[in-house]
Amino acid sequence: MQKTKRNPAPEPETITPAAAPQPKPEPAPSQALPTPDPLRTCLSGLSPEQRETLRVRFLAMILKAIAEMDIHSLQSVAQLTDMVENEQGCSTPAENLVHGLVATHYLYGGITPETVARELDPENTDGFRLNFDEAVDVTRRFSATYPELINGRQGEPKPDPISHTAA
Repeated sequence: MQKTKRNPAPEPETITPAAAPQPKPEPAPSQALPTPDPLRTCLSGLSPEQRETLRVRFLAMILKAIAEMDIHSLQSVAQLTDMVENEQGCSTPAENLVHGLVATHYLYGGITPETVARELDPENTDGFRLNFDEAVDVTRRFSATYPELINGRQGEPKPDPISHTAA
């Protein structure tokens, strides 16, 4: 009896599973996407979480810079801080001007001679000259109306305008 050679049974097809999606490699440091400059970020459209993140970044940036400053730079920072804290819009025209120019520099492409000229133009209905003149006028009227507040006599009773007696 002769043995017959049998063809071996064909191997079942091997099904290769689809390759799992590979995470994209992190870009090399030179190709890293730039993060927005926090000094040039408009804050009004940010979520509370984004605002808090930027707040932490600002504090870290400020504290690092302050630690390395000389006394003259620290005085400048203190002066600017005072102006920002006291800026109340057109009723504090100098503070409003400086604060506005700093914002223009960082948020609107820089300060140009035209920017400053526009702020100082007496025809500008929201410029420094008009705001300054109005602040002086309001201060004079306030001082005339409330001299006891200006002169430090806040506790004295004012005469009642109708009965002309002390209130």
